[in-house]
Amino acid sequence: VEGESSCAYGTQPRCGRATRSFKQLRPALTPDTVLIICSSTKSRVRNRIPMTEQPRGPFFSLDGKVALVTGAGPGLGEAIAYRLAACGAKVGVFDLDGEKAANVALNCSGVALQGSVTSSDDVERALRNLQEQFGAPQIVVNNAGILGNIASYLELEADDLRQVMEVNYIGTFLVCRAVLPGM
Repeated sequence: VEGESSCAYGTQPRCGRATRSFKQLRPALTPDTVLIICSSTKSRVRNRIPMTEQPRGPFFSLDGKVALVTGAGPGLGEAIAYRLAACGAKVGVFDLDGEKAANVALNCSGVALQGSVTSSDDVERALRNLQEQFGAPQIVVNNAGILGNIASYLELEADDLRQVMEVNYIGTFLVCRAVLPGM
């Protein structure tokens, strides 16, 4: 649906773009199709079309590869997990919210890994579970991240910044440190 700028799933009339049903859009999908999903639709995107039915792009094949995606329960991490699965990878869906991780893992034939990237024990446990299911990961997407408290500089507390640093920086470090020896 070249040149159109609309909410692909047709679920969000409030997003300010023209909507159309996904059934109308689906026949127009090709391997070169890129869907841009409004952030306002991310909670309703689940279960629309199984990724096994999504067309594979001509860009690459990840058949036989194992991927670990952190922060893969909602939003961008979910989309990354689905795309990796669509390209043939076996995906470990790591998220703080176990229920969301399980939902994404179910939809992309992956494995749900519940835990916090800020905990060495959680990261090690998740990696062990992934290795037992699919083997050692060759692909790691450190997607887990938070914005933290949005306030003026004078209103922020040191704990607000510590939380952001823990998730965004220390979490990335812990995941890389755990995964690299097996890569």
